[in-house]
Amino acid sequence: MLIYLTMCGSNADSSKFELLYKNYKASMFKIANAILKNVDLAEDAVQQSFMKIIKNLHKIDDVFSNKTRALIVIIVKNTSIDIYRRRKKNYAVSLEELAIEPIDTNMAPPEFVISEESAELMKSNISKLPQKYSDVIILRYFYDYSNAEIAQMLNISNENVRYRLHKAKKSGKPEQIW
Repeated sequence: MLIYLTMCGSNADSSKFELLYKNYKASMFKIANAILKNVDLAEDAVQQSFMKIIKNLHKIDDVFSNKTRALIVIIVKNTSIDIYRRRKKNYAVSLEELAIEPIDTNMAPPEFVISEESAELMKSNISKLPQKYSDVIILRYFYDYSNAEIAQMLNISNENVRYRLHKAKKSGKPEQIW
């Protein structure tokens, strides 16, 4: 952990990272191990995920929020799947299979003012999307990450991010989702 703290820079960032590390390391390992089914690979996935989190540490306001937890889950899940794919296997795990709590519907995109009914409809439509599309939609519109930041977090190209966003919007009924 000392290596991570030296990468953080300021004392405030170091304190924030330390809280993240202590509060989420065990659950991150559990998610990674559920996907990889290998303790050593799961540890590697957690370490790589923390490196990605450090790069985006300035965007985390509240360490204990559902928004932060969801972001961490997405990062560790995608990092684990990338490691698994690098080992030349095809496997995908949904959040439902991992028994992870769904993302809070109170985290609406800031550019929309939506009713609770609209939020439920949006949540329902997003949950019907394939995981690779729903992750990109959530990161882009709920967390307001840029396409380049999403590409970096998910280890995909900017073009792939744009394609996934386009396909996600097109696969649902845009007038109901957006």
